[in-house]
Amino acid sequence: MKSAINILLLSLAFTNLACTKIDLGNISNLNNGQIDIIGHAGTGFQSLINPYPSNSFESIKHAINGLNADGIEIDIDLSKDSTIVLYHDQTLEKSTNCFGCVNQYTASELENCEYNNQYGAQLLNDVRIIRFTKVLDHFKNRNIKPQIYLNLKIASPCITESEERKSEWVYQITQTIQAYQAHEWVYVYDGDTSLLKKISCS
Repeated sequence: MKSAINILLLSLAFTNLACTKIDLGNISNLNNGQIDIIGHAGTGFQSLINPYPSNSFESIKHAINGLNADGIEIDIDLSKDSTIVLYHDQTLEKSTNCFGCVNQYTASELENCEYNNQYGAQLLNDVRIIRFTKVLDHFKNRNIKPQIYLNLKIASPCITESEERKSEWVYQITQTIQAYQAHEWVYVYDGDTSLLKKISCS
């Protein structure tokens, strides 16, 4: 009984420390003291409380238009015909009714891949993989555009990494950002700093 009381007192002490109020008027960061809300793959991974598949157009629109997020992080991959599409996993069967890897299909073929309804989330039907340009087209005319962070999904079990493939990634990303004049609202991040340098220099 005594040990249970001690554990309770310790829990209350830690709870009290965790609830210390932060002075939001005195935040020091690289964003001029502002904290932005960024949706992970739109509204996050599909769950019992989130019917939207990650990286789907529906998820992205709901994060920005419905939940008023300042931006989104999305996962991108390159199709067989070097089109940037949104998808998180290494294999299509993990989240869709298609099989294999993104780089084994053209963009048009991937647009026929329908996301699985997981966790009993039956609110949405016919939700499919989309091209990155669909996201850009949706937001390009806004006065205040959402921040879009691109997470590159270069590693694939279906293709060998090569400098040629990396060069194609750099080319497609830079050409797309330039075509939409999106330098101020689309950002790229990856663990491969040499790849990032190539993108920033293009």
